[in-house]
Amino acid sequence: MIRRHGYLVLGLVMGMAALGAGCDPSAQRNNNERTLNLSNEHESCASSMDCAAGLRCFDEVCRSTEVSLLGDYYAAVGARALAGGHAAQAAEAYTAAVNRYESDKKPMPLGLRCARGQALIAAGGNDEQAEQAARMLHRCLREAPVGSQVRAQALAHLAQLGERGLDPELLARETDLPAYLTRKPAGPSTDAIKVKATGDAKGAKDSYSKFLALVEGPEARAALMPCWQANAEATQAEELSVTLPFRYRFQQGEFEEDDRDRLVLEGQEPAPGTPERCVYDALAVLADGYTKGKRTGHRWAANITVRLGE
Repeated sequence: MIRRHGYLVLGLVMGMAALGAGCDPSAQRNNNERTLNLSNEHESCASSMDCAAGLRCFDEVCRSTEVSLLGDYYAAVGARALAGGHAAQAAEAYTAAVNRYESDKKPMPLGLRCARGQALIAAGGNDEQAEQAARMLHRCLREAPVGSQVRAQALAHLAQLGERGLDPELLARETDLPAYLTRKPAGPSTDAIKVKATGDAKGAKDSYSKFLALVEGPEARAALMPCWQANAEATQAEELSVTLPFRYRFQQGEFEEDDRDRLVLEGQEPAPGTPERCVYDALAVLADGYTKGKRTGHRWAANITVRLGE
């Protein structure tokens, strides 16, 4: 019994020594915890867990939950007026929406600034209104995430102000400026340029005719005008015509709630930097937004020609 006890004591001593040898009092804890990079407003998400505080995931994009009900109502009135071609009414409604958000002390949605700027440009007002449009779009541009649709729209609308004398160098500034239209107006006038969309779909569905109408609407025109301007400056041509293949289909997702319509461009992408690629990119964004939330089950294919000219 004594010998066993001695071995037991010896074993405990050796174990403590080994434990002591394996522990360095000066060593610090290795923290391998992963730092989450949460998405900001208008950045992509899979669920609300991917979004920063105060944001929730809607249509795979993080959006603010702090909203002004009446501000959103006036914004909806503005969107309806703009879609109907009533730019002056749209500008008035969007101004009311901006004012309501400010009076309710709610964070201004980025898309609202862009929409007001777009409406002011479409209304074709005086230089003061054009300056207001530039200021709204500059704020939108500064705050929108790189690669977002909101940022692309802001740039497209600002490009329209080039003929009104917008100095693009000022857009690199990080603050609002008293004036943006500081250059002599130059470049071809776009006031008379119209957008016409035609296609060759057989057994066309309602979704087909409505998409053609959307391409001819003010939102698409704002995105397509930089394409016409680039082509006019490079070739002196007064007309730009591009034909692209589209396919509309119903796509089933992994879960039933993921089922939705898809409108996609087919065929080879045009070369980067060309007016054709500019039209391709603008319509790709438009097509993706057109089918969100739709579950019609429609199927059609068409070569759609977009013509910009007088």
